[in-house]
Amino acid sequence: MTVLIAHNFYQQAGGEDRVFADEREMLTARGHRVVTYTRSNDEIRMRSSVGIGLETLWSQRSYSEVRRLVREGGVDVVHCHNTFPLISPSIYWAACSEGVPVVQTVHNYRLLCAAATLHRDGQICEECVSQRSPLPALRHRCYRDSLGATGVLCTAREIHRSLGSWSEKVTRFIALSEFMRGKLIEGEIPPEKIRVKPNTLAVDPGLGDGTGGYVLFAGRLSREKGIGELCDAWLGNPDLPELIIAGDGPMGSRAREAAARAGKVSWVGQATEEEVGRLMKSARYLITPSTWYEGFPKVVAEAYATGLPVLASRIGTLAEIVREGVTGWQFQPGCVADMVRVVKMAIHQDSLYPEMRRRVRQEYEQLYSAEKNCDRLLEIYDEAVSEKQVEKRRM
Repeated sequence: MTVLIAHNFYQQAGGEDRVFADEREMLTARGHRVVTYTRSNDEIRMRSSVGIGLETLWSQRSYSEVRRLVREGGVDVVHCHNTFPLISPSIYWAACSEGVPVVQTVHNYRLLCAAATLHRDGQICEECVSQRSPLPALRHRCYRDSLGATGVLCTAREIHRSLGSWSEKVTRFIALSEFMRGKLIEGEIPPEKIRVKPNTLAVDPGLGDGTGGYVLFAGRLSREKGIGELCDAWLGNPDLPELIIAGDGPMGSRAREAAARAGKVSWVGQATEEEVGRLMKSARYLITPSTWYEGFPKVVAEAYATGLPVLASRIGTLAEIVREGVTGWQFQPGCVADMVRVVKMAIHQDSLYPEMRRRVRQEYEQLYSAEKNCDRLLEIYDEAVSEKQVEKRRM
């Protein structure tokens, strides 16, 4: 099979970029031919705000380039990751013009929310979903705290909604969890088009031993990731085990302050994938205290691969993929006291801990390994191709 994978890179690298690379590697390893189409938000620095706004609505460049690649490359399916802002939904129309199905992986909630997070002012916010209207986003200036930028994004989304860009031009959506699938259905994405496939790892890092005794946080240091609550928990409770924070972001200064004030907190800054892997193999637990609806945190799949149990907020996808008492423990999101309670409880589970590590690794092998994940991805591709062939015969 020949697959065109498309992705718009962010200026600051993130999990979506890694998923794009991992799935490309996974397909290539299986012997499939992969054509890539990428653009980068670095282009924005050289563009006017008007030009960017118009391209967000419809990128003629992406439409023309993708249509040519599909035609000349004998592409069977176009698989989109991030299309915002420079690729735009014009890619769906380009693929359909050449009679090729489109598969869209949904990494965040941008189809439902201008901020893409369903999170505002430290709280879950679903006003635009429940009201079926972009007015709350405009009122709160949800994209970059700008009325103009929010207006452009919402206008583009409403125009493409009315044109059927998602309901008619996309053959299959990939949701990263059942929770996300439910939210997409609430956002009026046709349920029959949605399939669930979590993120994966192209390379298995192998088991660790968990003998380091510390709790590890690895990821972007931002408010919705629960960094404030995490730091407060350790600053107020010197009897907690050692905490290592790996990552950087808007709340990097908060992590630096916690490391300076609390004897059991270390901040290692931005770490490479290999460095995070080494930390995971020795950690006692991974902690993910998010207060927003994560898409599917790749760090959880990485932890499971190394046999590392997870302490997670009981919210959204995390509540689904971290099974209480089986692959980890859950606490109330945003509640420092409950986080502290669960960490103290978990750290003393000596008799249950070896079995939990075994189950965690088993969970990875059954649900998140590259082999299982690629099987599921190819199954979705086959569905999309078959459906498109039926459509052609009806025409």
